[in-house]
Amino acid sequence: MHLIKNALIIILLFITSSVRAEYFVINDYKVNMTVLGQKGIIMVDEYITVEFSEPRRGIFRKIPYIYMIDGKETEFSIKNVDVEGYEFTTYHEGSNFVIKVGNKDIFIDGIHTYHFTYQVKDAFIFAKDHTEFYWNILGNEWPVEVKNINYSVHLDQAMPMTEKDYYLYTGAKGDTSRNATISYYIDTFKGTSTKSFAPYEGLTLAINLPIEYIKRPTYWEEMWAKYGKAGIGGFYFYLSLVCF
Repeated sequence: MHLIKNALIIILLFITSSVRAEYFVINDYKVNMTVLGQKGIIMVDEYITVEFSEPRRGIFRKIPYIYMIDGKETEFSIKNVDVEGYEFTTYHEGSNFVIKVGNKDIFIDGIHTYHFTYQVKDAFIFAKDHTEFYWNILGNEWPVEVKNINYSVHLDQAMPMTEKDYYLYTGAKGDTSRNATISYYIDTFKGTSTKSFAPYEGLTLAINLPIEYIKRPTYWEEMWAKYGKAGIGGFYFYLSLVCF
């Protein structure tokens, strides 16, 4: 009897701690993205409206920057980060780029809207016959409910598209649900969620773009991105030894 009672207490404590860990919900998640084709850059503008259920210092915005594509690890860079009106720091944690928002000495509660802006480079998949834009607009890293999502992706060149050129799916990793709308007109994709999203559910958009739309990196640009100045210097040193 005591064992059953103790087990129930442990379960209740676990449930209570899990509920308390989710100290906020996201009421509205708005993302506007602009693709600059010849620069190979994506400009990201996010408004995330959070409602805290108890005083906290802030939130963490985690952005995966390392992907496995066709068995190959792909990494892109995130630069020029800003969070309007809030203190923040950035760092890398595993495969995530983390934006930590808030001041350790200041607690906040109620409703707050965080305005994130940042630039993403090298986030395209270069296939033989096209270039793919592939982005997890919501991300699968939020441990809380997201009640509403609105998104847009603007291309800096107008181009024809058919429904076979883009696809959208939602849910946990590996899920192929489609609990959001998508439309395309002239140069812009738009959509909104059709249900609230549970913790760790994401919204991913993939677009097949013309091969010439995104400027592809040269061989030496790829070498520089992969190995940096020191790596290329070592390569030249090795060649000089071989040639000598």
